[in-house]
Amino acid sequence: MIVSELVLKFYDPSLPTMISSDVSKDGIGAVLLQEHDFRWHPVSFASRTLTETRYAQIEKETFGIAFRCETFHQYIYGKEIILETDHKPLISIARRNLSDCPPRIQRLLLKLQPYTFELIFTPGKHLACADLLSRASNPNRESSTEVDVKVHVDTIVNSLSVSEQKWEEISRETKTDYKLSEVLKHVLDGWSGPCARLYQPYYSFSEEIYLVNGVLLKGQRIIVPSSMQSFMLSRLHDGHMGIEKTDKTYHP
Repeated sequence: MIVSELVLKFYDPSLPTMISSDVSKDGIGAVLLQEHDFRWHPVSFASRTLTETRYAQIEKETFGIAFRCETFHQYIYGKEIILETDHKPLISIARRNLSDCPPRIQRLLLKLQPYTFELIFTPGKHLACADLLSRASNPNRESSTEVDVKVHVDTIVNSLSVSEQKWEEISRETKTDYKLSEVLKHVLDGWSGPCARLYQPYYSFSEEIYLVNGVLLKGQRIIVPSSMQSFMLSRLHDGHMGIEKTDKTYHP
C-alpha cells in the first residue's frame, strides 16, 4: 500500500524536500518526502539494521542523519532540504564547532558537510512511518560511514598511549563503579527521565561523553573510575619536577 500510486510520488527537483528518520534500538528508518499540494508525500523509503549498539544515543541519532543523507544522496546533493529528528539534543550539538564534539559525532558531521540542510525537532509521535521502518529494518548494506567513524575513533584512542591491559582494567572498574556504571547506561540509552540529573557532574556534559571498548571518555580524556583515581594521581606526580625545579626550568 505504501508504494502504490496513491501514496508514493515521483521525485521533482523543484519541490520542497524533507527527510524524516527515526532510530530505534534495532534499526534506522528514513523517508524522503516532498511537498505536493501543501501535503508531504513519500518519494522513497530506506532502513537498515543498527549494528552500532555501543554508540551513545546521540551518536546513534547522528549516525541516522548521516545514513539518510548517504542513502538519498542523488536526490539531495546541491539542494536545500529539511531534516526531521525527534532527538532535541542533536540540534544543539550539530551547531557546535567540530572541535567541541565527541570524536564519532565529529566524523559524522564531517560526512554531512557536502549537504545544505535545516535540522528541526519533531515529536516522535509524528514520525510514524520512519518509526515503523526503524523497527522493521532491512539487513545492513555496506556503508563507508561506519568504517570512517571507527578509524577516526581508533586514531584518537591510540594517541592516548594506554596499554591494552590497563584499558581492560579501566573497563572492568567502570562497570563496577557505582556512579559510572549508571552513567554508562545513560550514555547508551539516553539521558531521559528525572533520575539522569542525579548523576552530576556527568549530566552537565552528557552530550560530550562517549564509550570505547567499555571505557567512558570526554573528548580525549578518560573518565577514571573512583577506585583508580589515587593510582592515576600518583602516576601524574611521578613526572612532576616540583614547584622549585619547574620554576627554575622555565624561568632561569
